[in-house]
Amino acid sequence: MAKGCKRCKLIRTQITIAFGVLIIVNFIARLIFNLNIEKPLDLLFVPSCGVIVLGLLNLLLTKNKVK
Repeated sequence: MAKGCKRCKLIRTQITIAFGVLIIVNFIARLIFNLNIEKPLDLLFVPSCGVIVLGLLNLLLTKNKVK
């Protein structure tokens, strides 16, 4: 992604926000279901996978629209 592109900046911002929200949701879900949080991987694995999927979907859905 080019650093000067407005569309790229917007996508980067959206993915960063999605990552933060997924971490919080994962943390709250683990507290509700009384799942142990022993290491950072427990909190970051699901959000990381979610961000990868969102990035791939974004790439595939907008690939034809890029000039």
